[in-house]
Amino acid sequence: MAGFFEAASHFDTDEGGVGPGPLRKLIEGGADIDRADRDGMTLLHYACREGHLLAVKLLLEAGVALEKQDRDARTPLHLACYMAGREGMSRGREHIEVSVYLQQHGASTAAQDAFGHTPLSYLPRGAKLVGLNTPAVLGTNAVWATTVVDDRSMVRHMPSHP
Repeated sequence: MAGFFEAASHFDTDEGGVGPGPLRKLIEGGADIDRADRDGMTLLHYACREGHLLAVKLLLEAGVALEKQDRDARTPLHLACYMAGREGMSRGREHIEVSVYLQQHGASTAAQDAFGHTPLSYLPRGAKLVGLNTPAVLGTNAVWATTVVDDRSMVRHMPSHP
């Protein structure tokens, strides 16, 4: 039988995976799906880190908290973005799709982790266009920002698209 957090992290059916059964059983059994481990990671953090879109959908439909932060102040969206493009480092491969899905369901793209990074700043360069509805306002013009803003940053203002 899969452990509590493995129900989300090993959601796949590849070798060593447990499939969707254990996660569905936890949800249907009324388990505390917002429970965090000692690192502050929830089932949603694990599903996002591993790139399991169906697990993310099941958890959100069950009412899981979207903005819980782990010990590094990372939200599930931070982890999905961080793992995007890091093939072979996770069990799933749907990190970009997870990132888009979370944003469509209201995940904050402005939350900074303990290192000053916003979720979208972790995306690989080629995936930066998945940022949805994240304008930063410069005067009366909106610009898109997906970078860390700190004392060392050189922030460039890109013209907005009409």
